[in-house]
Amino acid sequence: MHFPTSLKVKLAASALACLVSCPALAQASSSAERPNVTIWATQSQLPIETPRVGATVTIIGEDQIREQGNSTVADVLRRVPGLNVSTSGTRGALTQVRIRGAEANHTLVLIDGVAVNSPDNGDFDFSQLPVDDIERIEVIRGPQSGIFGANAHAGVVVIQTKGARGLRRPVASAQAEGGSFRTGAANARLAAGNGVVYGQVSASYATTDGTNIARTGVEPDGSRVGSVALQLGADISPMLNVEGRLRILRRNANSDPQSFVTGLVFDRPGDMSRRQDIIGSASATLRLFDGTLLSRTFVDGIESRLDFFAPTAASQIPSQNSASVATRNTIGNRTTWHVPRIETIAARQSVTVVAEHARETFFNQTYGAFGRIFDTGRANTGLGSEYRIDFDWGLSLSAAIRNDWNQTFDNALTWRATAAYTFAPTGTTIRASAGRGVTNPTFYEQFGFFPNRFIGNPALKPESSIGIDVGVRQMLFDNRVFLDATYFDADLRDVITTTSLAGGLTTVTNIPGVTRRRGVELTAAVTPVSWLDLTATYTYVHTEDAQGLRLIRRPTHTWTAEAVARALDDRLTIAGGIVHVGSRDDLFFGTFPARRIRLSPHTLVNARVAYKLNDNAEIYLRGENLLNQRYEDVFSYVASGAAVYAGIRVKLGE
Repeated sequence: MHFPTSLKVKLAASALACLVSCPALAQASSSAERPNVTIWATQSQLPIETPRVGATVTIIGEDQIREQGNSTVADVLRRVPGLNVSTSGTRGALTQVRIRGAEANHTLVLIDGVAVNSPDNGDFDFSQLPVDDIERIEVIRGPQSGIFGANAHAGVVVIQTKGARGLRRPVASAQAEGGSFRTGAANARLAAGNGVVYGQVSASYATTDGTNIARTGVEPDGSRVGSVALQLGADISPMLNVEGRLRILRRNANSDPQSFVTGLVFDRPGDMSRRQDIIGSASATLRLFDGTLLSRTFVDGIESRLDFFAPTAASQIPSQNSASVATRNTIGNRTTWHVPRIETIAARQSVTVVAEHARETFFNQTYGAFGRIFDTGRANTGLGSEYRIDFDWGLSLSAAIRNDWNQTFDNALTWRATAAYTFAPTGTTIRASAGRGVTNPTFYEQFGFFPNRFIGNPALKPESSIGIDVGVRQMLFDNRVFLDATYFDADLRDVITTTSLAGGLTTVTNIPGVTRRRGVELTAAVTPVSWLDLTATYTYVHTEDAQGLRLIRRPTHTWTAEAVARALDDRLTIAGGIVHVGSRDDLFFGTFPARRIRLSPHTLVNARVAYKLNDNAEIYLRGENLLNQRYEDVFSYVASGAAVYAGIRVKLGE
């Protein structure tokens, strides 16, 4: 059943009002987490217990990532309810994440607080992001633009890497593995501090010959992915901390082209893409009045360079097809005042004010007969505020509002409101949230790209939607059983889509009508005995555009199941997981106009066995796609088959 936007707002308001009117309730949760887990994915700059968060949040810690045997962040996110991952082939190929049926550029990705969505097309390529130095991942689902601004349209993926702050002795770790498809990977980290000054350096590298991503032929499509990260900071005084971070991600990936005659990817050596992202940040954090006032001033930036190469007609030697460089530089301040406790209402309050100014640039050059160059830029200024109140008896409320002034398209006003409670006698938790999200037009959409028969549209408006979700959670048997269910509903307006012009030209416009997304997310986690954890999730997503057609690459049904067993005083860990992705539509470009085609469902089975040799060393064996499923996340791009890897992990000082 679909709710119109006006009714959604009324339902959300009614849900919030209902929560406020139930004083017997006490605490709520927002994820498949045990009680008292805290999240950082808010603007209040201090951790908040999940029972106090009204939005739907999933938290994945370092231990979970390691036990599951994931090698990339994309593999981790496949297990999160409401998320769908699409990879254009094997490891190292373009990898996009969609939340609740939205577009890939409707998800904001933050690494250590820095927005890393590509400034050129608005999404983030997860193919080049390893899990080696990640401490935790937080996924907030639902519109978050009222807090984080544009692109936090359907949700936010917050990635927090390991840090050296607080260390008083050196910490070192290293890992190496090898296996199928001539794959090898290694990473190392060294961190140190003396209680005042701290710093760390980490590096990782992975190489694979890969597999053929075309349906025919035998040429493998491999990749080389590397990253380096630096952190340096100092607690100059109990009131002042300064810190700088730098991260460089680089990926070279072989690929095969897609024929616009047959519509299929075909085997051809020499096609390659090369991407490099440089992410940097510097901040000064000031704590005043016994920590009740927290002010963080920051400067951060990202530079993304993407190059494509292909063989010429006369030679198999690759030549460059295109090169693009996109940048975003942001300066801002985030100040939170934790209001002194008000005993008469038994509540804690906080007010956060955020001010940001960002400048984006984009340079693109294409070569050949249709070559062209364009070089442009734009600016954005955002101002927002969030208010939180947490009552001792369990009620938690938050409200945020933000306005963004955009230089080259319409300004945007966004908001978010949440509430959370738990019934004290039963431990039943309910929560509700509502918000307005926006996604800005991309540089490509505004100004055009190769081939030059595409005409950009500088008059585009941001895409926008009103979304709600309502959830309930139940903890049973001394927290050994966890159940969570969420219903969500969102209407997307001003959708940007490709349209035809006279003379064979194409452009993009904001089309009338509404794109609808609604569904259910279910999670169950059980610990029947102390040495065994069982988890299962199910997601139902119904999407339809203004013509009533299902959106492409969005499966209606997705489910996961996972088991982690420990033995021999926790020295032996055995983990297994299943990810099932239902059928979904994609486009076949062998006809004009492109026609729809159905992608078959697939089921991925992964496993990992690890044994701790001692407190400092662990050996492991892990397998991916053990059923050797032949499947495609994207039409005609064949994913990898069964693979097995073995490795060793060593840590010192922890």
